[in-house]
Amino acid sequence: MQPAFIARPTDSPSRLVRKFGATALLVLAAGLGGCSGTLLDETVSANYYRTPFGDIAYIPGGNAFERGRTLIEGADAASFRPLSQRYARDRQRVYYTWRPIEADPASFTVLAEDFARDDRHLFRYGYRIDHLDPATTRRVGRHYLADARAAWYGEFEGEDGPVIRRLLGADPASLNMVGDEPYFAADARGLFFMQYRLPLTRATDLEVLDENSGPLVFRNGGDLHSLGIAREGADPLEKYFKVSRTAIDSLVLTTYHGLTGLRSNPYWALLNGHLLAYKHDGRYVPVRDQVKALRFFERSIYYVQADRELYYFSPHQPDRALNLGQVADDLAILDPGYAINAGRVLFEGRPLPEADSKRFTLLPGERYDRVDARDDRFLYHRGETVAPFSEETLRQYQHD
Repeated sequence: MQPAFIARPTDSPSRLVRKFGATALLVLAAGLGGCSGTLLDETVSANYYRTPFGDIAYIPGGNAFERGRTLIEGADAASFRPLSQRYARDRQRVYYTWRPIEADPASFTVLAEDFARDDRHLFRYGYRIDHLDPATTRRVGRHYLADARAAWYGEFEGEDGPVIRRLLGADPASLNMVGDEPYFAADARGLFFMQYRLPLTRATDLEVLDENSGPLVFRNGGDLHSLGIAREGADPLEKYFKVSRTAIDSLVLTTYHGLTGLRSNPYWALLNGHLLAYKHDGRYVPVRDQVKALRFFERSIYYVQADRELYYFSPHQPDRALNLGQVADDLAILDPGYAINAGRVLFEGRPLPEADSKRFTLLPGERYDRVDARDDRFLYHRGETVAPFSEETLRQYQHD
């Protein structure tokens, strides 16, 4: 049996090739590349290792192949010990991952993952945070801190280090997080979004509904609220509005000339939570104010119901939106152009006086040419009467 091979620090690559051959050296190199060494303290961190040569290395999760290995230069191996997953110290210095930070190792204490202090400063992701009292500071949540004097909002993960903003008027003693929402906090006086105090008190039903389309929409106290930033550096409170218990089928967000709107299609919007408007030529044209409920339709982006009234907007006739009157029990939106309401058949908002709403039906476009609907008396194409209906006539319009 061949004895186990042990590489010594004095073995040069040329000597190893002469001794064991090039193939064996490649196998050895692969083995050493994946060898993490000895984990220093698995109960504290899975990242700090003592290498086979006695050095200290930072190896995320012990996976040197995929996540790399960094030797911590100058670390005192005899006194080095992990304090958390990413903080460590020796008798001379404190480290965040593999880099030394300006902290006092004797008084350095980890308060929460990536959050620590010494007797002079606080640290987040290894960056020093000024202005806060390290003796009384508590970590409220991912972005919020509070000491005995004030509360703060911070962005801690930027390349240039943390950015801290004071929460004006906040009560630091009562500041706490709102459920799992990382950007909301509340104190005894009200609700904060990021560093901004909202004109709201916290309700038990607070829930973020949409934050991926730009402005943020959330529910609180049974109402819908939106916070939108229309320009770089603008205060979100400039765009604050409240929608009083509005029934809206779907939420997508848009911002237009300082008005933040809720919308679900390219044409209709509810601006500032109450102003019904349609969009034409890059601007919104107001139609009706004080709307309390808005309904959109899956089969048409042109029809909309505002409270109990039906409206139609056509990009082919963009000068005005049509008010089609009160919504009736027989309301049916059939396709982008055709609809039935109050016993009438409509095409692009225009009534078809000859059409029978109870017998009216659409024809499949893949089977027929130049006709798209029928009732018991007529055939229709784009809202115009084409011919009297009969089965024989209908067959003439079938595709070959």
